[in-house]
Amino acid sequence: MPSLGRFIGGCTYMVFNQWGAVWIPDTFFNSQEFFDMSFFWRWTWTMIWFRLTMYRYCAMWLITEGAAILNGLGYNGKDKEGNDRWDCVRDVHVWLWETGSDFSSAVASFNCGTNTFAKNHIFRRLRWLGSKAAAHLTTLGYLAIWHGYHLGYFLLFFFEFGCMVAQEQLYALIDRTPGWAEFNAKPAVRPFIWLFGRLTVMYSMSFGFLCFGLVKTKFWIGPLKSLYFVGFVVYFVIWPIVHYILKKTLPRKPKAASTEQNSNSVVENKKEL
Repeated sequence: MPSLGRFIGGCTYMVFNQWGAVWIPDTFFNSQEFFDMSFFWRWTWTMIWFRLTMYRYCAMWLITEGAAILNGLGYNGKDKEGNDRWDCVRDVHVWLWETGSDFSSAVASFNCGTNTFAKNHIFRRLRWLGSKAAAHLTTLGYLAIWHGYHLGYFLLFFFEFGCMVAQEQLYALIDRTPGWAEFNAKPAVRPFIWLFGRLTVMYSMSFGFLCFGLVKTKFWIGPLKSLYFVGFVVYFVIWPIVHYILKKTLPRKPKAASTEQNSNSVVENKKEL
């Protein structure tokens, strides 16, 4: 029964979250033990804490979805094979959340209801701004206010904006550089690409989540200082410089080939949607 599966999944996440809350309490990040660690281990423990903390949201959504399915509210018609769909109120795609290797997969797999609302009712209504970046940033600002008025909320969503922009710029470089996409598509290379992407997403998101999870500035400013504000430095200082240099120095595909590949990418994206 789909509802039972979601309920069991939610309970499993809840157990891990409660265990994590005891193992790595929020107060740990302002303890001398944390500050005495090396930079690598400070960031690694932040990442582990982030994953365990996020499980409370997964637990809440899965249990709620299971109840909705049991009451019929989760029914969403039938798929192409004629099987019943029960994902009408789904807020977390577990497999994608646990295995996604870029920031887009994180957005697509987590808090789906809110993200869909923000995309359809805010982002798309800001076309009059004439700038996708401005519309994106405004939408994230709205989501920050939605959560509250703590400074950490605004920093988190601003950091998310930087991550998404960096990802789009990287993908654009890959598409326009001869041989790069073909190299990434090799079976022997794919596992390393996935691992690099997965680690990048988890470590980056954990850094940003410090501002959100610890809520008040007096609690997260110390841990962020101990990490040397690495996330902001990487995505707002180092990456823009690297991107500019790569954009100027890397060879470009012939215009016809680039246009054809972009068309194929659009078709594939439409199929996925």
